[in-house]
Amino acid sequence: MKKSVKVIYAAAIAVLTAAFIICIASTSAAKSADSRREVLIYKTVEIENGDTIWKIANEYYDGDHYRNVKSYASEIARLNANGDGILYVGSKIVVPVYSDSQE
Repeated sequence: MKKSVKVIYAAAIAVLTAAFIICIASTSAAKSADSRREVLIYKTVEIENGDTIWKIANEYYDGDHYRNVKSYASEIARLNANGDGILYVGSKIVVPVYSDSQE
């Protein structure tokens, strides 16, 4: 009987040790993820033949920060005071994009 109790205690200690190690590892990963953050930057895009705000919005669209491509295209138009959507080849517009930054 004494031998089986020792085995149970050893197994319990092994399980607790493994749980502790997993806890420490996940806390370390969470701290690493917390040190990264996304920052909003504005990318300059030169208009090429055939470009439209919609086409550019589709290219740079990020579903994590905008509801849909339409709302993102509206934001691009607003930033560039371009409510009519007319773009001229060679002109430049700014496009909001998010970039990972590590502190």
